[in-house]
Amino acid sequence: MPLLGRSVVSGECRSSQSCVTEGHPRPPQPAIEGNTDLFLLGMARTEFLEPPAHRDAMPQATPPPPAAAPSSADCWTLSFHDDFDHLDLWSEAGGIWKTSYVWGNDIVINEELQYYVDPRVHGVMPFRVADSVLSIEAAPAPKALQSAIGGQEYTSGLITTEQAFAQLYGYFEVRAQIPAGQGLWPAFWMLPSVETWPEGVDVLPEIDVLEALGQDPATYHTTVHSNAGATTANQRTHSVGDLSAGFHDFGVDWSPSAITFYLDRKPLSVVPTPPDMHTPMYVLLNLAVGGWAGAPDKSTEFPAHFRIDRVRVYRRAEAAPAACEAGIVPGRLEQSETLRNETGTSMLPPAAELQALGFAVDGGVAP
Repeated sequence: MPLLGRSVVSGECRSSQSCVTEGHPRPPQPAIEGNTDLFLLGMARTEFLEPPAHRDAMPQATPPPPAAAPSSADCWTLSFHDDFDHLDLWSEAGGIWKTSYVWGNDIVINEELQYYVDPRVHGVMPFRVADSVLSIEAAPAPKALQSAIGGQEYTSGLITTEQAFAQLYGYFEVRAQIPAGQGLWPAFWMLPSVETWPEGVDVLPEIDVLEALGQDPATYHTTVHSNAGATTANQRTHSVGDLSAGFHDFGVDWSPSAITFYLDRKPLSVVPTPPDMHTPMYVLLNLAVGGWAGAPDKSTEFPAHFRIDRVRVYRRAEAAPAACEAGIVPGRLEQSETLRNETGTSMLPPAAELQALGFAVDGGVAP
């Protein structure tokens, strides 16, 4: 979701005052609970040859057992999670989820048609929690509210961990169900924590883990935006089946060398990590209306809902066994017909590029 904005209510872009970086504490975090048993990274194996026949009568030493595969707890540590038993909105007194961008919500980006409202300010509730699922709701704006939101046609919701949590590298994942409908644009993405807006930078580096257009719910997009040298967008399009029919896990493994995108914990594509993407990042979830998705039409059903079951973030364990480094979480990257986009071009880099990123490649397969 590239950040191209205009002001709809008088106000200036504002910057974060307490982003998570080294030496900058956050408000106290809730206790981390839950099952970390998500990932299994490869298996170490020891093979033993049969002894020669003429040595059958000789006493043989008992071979050691095969090395055990590292458990998920050996490789990964759960660093953030929210299962949405309730919605913990951030305020100056604490909390998790902030309902505005670092630059404020009076600046509408990407020619979108919604305004991200805060129920405590605008008296409109864009968030619902039921059965431990958060719904972000987009709906036509009440006429009485339009003067306060710059005449925007719709209200919707945005949540970010900008004031509560950010992390350098790791595995970031949301389990969610996207809405279908012309003009709807759900997203799960990441921005860097900054104390002040970088001088001379119009667009911050950005990882888009999930962007979908409601009129095409069988397709979603992953993108890495960078300002290194020139503003670039390394985007991949994935045709995967109707994502509005149920919940799916959308994840990204961000490392110093590569950014690997996952759907339901199966890798889809990988791009090199840009030079300007080595600072802690926080997560954002929102349901936009308009912009890239175009305007809604008569077929669009409102209210529309972006349903979020959970958000989880992991970091690599500090004392992880060497076997944890044998692969990417979880599974294998394969250059096959199933990993090609609609133009027939492979969505994975060639083997030589994968090797340059540090991945072992054997016969076109990167473990």
